[in-house]
Amino acid sequence: MDLFEAIRTRRSIRKFHPDRVPDDDVRQILEAARLAPSSSNLQPWRFIVIRDRECILSLAKAVNDVFDQRIVANPEEERRLVESNVRFFSTHFGEAPLVIVALVQGQLKGDPAELIVEPADLQSVAAAVQNLLLAATALGYGTCWMTGPIETARTEIETILGIERSWVPMALIPVGRIAYHPRPRPCKSLAEIAVFVGPSLAEEETEGE
Repeated sequence: MDLFEAIRTRRSIRKFHPDRVPDDDVRQILEAARLAPSSSNLQPWRFIVIRDRECILSLAKAVNDVFDQRIVANPEEERRLVESNVRFFSTHFGEAPLVIVALVQGQLKGDPAELIVEPADLQSVAAAVQNLLLAATALGYGTCWMTGPIETARTEIETILGIERSWVPMALIPVGRIAYHPRPRPCKSLAEIAVFVGPSLAEEETEGE
């Protein structure tokens, strides 16, 4: 698939077929992430590639359990309803045959030691994740860039995966064959997001006529 077609057709997918993702495709997806640009070429990323079904279900259960605790503990009916409604958007990765957790390297500073993630490193890993998503799309897979599971149950996820202290989970990405194609989401126009310093695109086209 052409790069620009992958960019245009990529969607956040939340329903997957259970088919195994072949090794060669996994390697290509990770290779795309590996080749991403990074600040000072530090490459401050690591990826945990999870194919074990029990491990994926354990992660989903950990997130579900935190939602259960929040719902029971919250005295406000409206807030309990909100938690119930958003639960799916943090737990649907449990359906996927492959889950990739992207980590960013932190730095221990201060006394007591405090783990700091530099903004440049966070941006670098984000670039690697975007490469990963586009590569998966080009190979015919669906993905979803998920931060909800980590925001909800970071400690539990770190424990299940045995993540070292100096690494911070940044995103969780389910990968699999698409079981449901969502409609395209609206995007802002170029005019709404771009400011031109110098001739605009329209002016340049006019000058060239």
